[in-house]
Parts: sequence; structure tokens; C-alpha cells
Amino acid sequence: MKVFRGSICYVDFTDITRFAVPSYFVMNQKIYEDGEMVVIDDPKSIEYIRNREYILDFDEISKLDEQELDLRIKEAHDLLEMYAKRLLDLPIFLRNNLYKEDKFMNEYKIKQYIYYSLLDYKLNKKKIDNTILTFIFNEECQLMLKKIKKC
Repeated sequence: MKVFRGSICYVDFTDITRFAVPSYFVMNQKIYEDGEMVVIDDPKSIEYIRNREYILDFDEISKLDEQELDLRIKEAHDLLEMYAKRLLDLPIFLRNNLYKEDKFMNEYKIKQYIYYSLLDYKLNKKKIDNTILTFIFNEECQLMLKKIKKC
């Protein structure tokens, strides 16, 4: 899950480490109740996170009602099913080559990750919403206190 607030981005550590990150990527880890949340203030790193489709955007996803969320899950499932069908329709020797082809398998893994992230969000919506909002509120309070102390 990713959340953008001003010039800062908060991201779930698992979402970042799921796939490779570029060498320029800069992050500051913070612990929250159920895992780790990463605080990012480097503009280039924030842009990188903004462009990762497989990391759900909290502000976007939390505004969806149950029907809209179910539709997103169905669309993700259908896309995942299409990839699997495409793979299964191939002869064995071509299928084995596709398993080795990084681009196809990476796309499949990304679609799979999106699907399971959406399902997890639906099943744990209240807990995730509360955890993320509490974490961000605490972080923003700490930033305000730092600014006050400088005055």
C-alpha cells in the first residue's frame, strides 16, 4: 500500500521488496503495529513508487465502496485467468520457454500480486485503514513537533 502526503510517501515495506528496486532508491524504515512502513522523501524514489502499478494506492482504494472493490477484484482475477489460459494453451515446449522469459513471468507475478493485494485489502479493510491512518497521523505529528522545536 502506498500513501502520498505532500512531499512524503509512505509505503508498506513488503510492497517495495516484492520486486527489485533501482540503486538510487532511498528509504527510511519505520515500524508500525503489523510490520514495517517505509517513509520516502527523495523525489526520484517517490516518482518510482508512484509509477508502480502493483502497489495499491491507499487514497484511491480506500474510497471505493464494496461493489467497486469487488469489481476491481473481479477485473484483476479475470486478467490473471487470461494470463494463465494463455500459458496453458501453448504447447509444452513453448510453455517451458515462457517460464524462462522474464518479461512474461514478471507481468504474471505483478498481476497476481495486485489480485492478492486487493483480496487482502477487502478481507482486512478496517484493520488496514486504521493502521495506516494512525501511522500517518503519528508521523505527521512528529514532523510538526520537529518544526516547532526548530523555532
